[in-house]
Amino acid sequence: MAHWVTWDSKYKGPVVDGKVVNPETGLVEEAGSEGSWLGPPAVDVIWHNLHGLSNFKTVRAPFAVTVDEIFLEIANHIRDGVYSIVSVSASAYSFTIICMTEKTQAEFNEALSQMRGNLYGQSVPPVSVETQNDG
Repeated sequence: MAHWVTWDSKYKGPVVDGKVVNPETGLVEEAGSEGSWLGPPAVDVIWHNLHGLSNFKTVRAPFAVTVDEIFLEIANHIRDGVYSIVSVSASAYSFTIICMTEKTQAEFNEALSQMRGNLYGQSVPPVSVETQNDG
């Protein structure tokens, strides 16, 4: 299993003990207030729903597992009818799913919660999930 690594949004580098290296000066600085995300070795997973009538549009969540494990969970979603695939792009630290479903945001969140349970068992790490709705 991979470890959670926070990356600084401003300098696009890993945060260690609340500090980050400024790539312009090479100096170690306090991590900025611009925000952060969980980066490699966590896999950044993004779902984009193309169905116009659903309020589920975009969800982004990091997972501290391998891309292979993510792939299997996406296959479970397909098998269970959560959504159908329009397009998939995957690499070691990124997985983007363009999908189509009438499911609501709440229904998709249930599938995402099940996915977390499958990947992490009973000890699901607390993580925020970004969602976007266009209207």
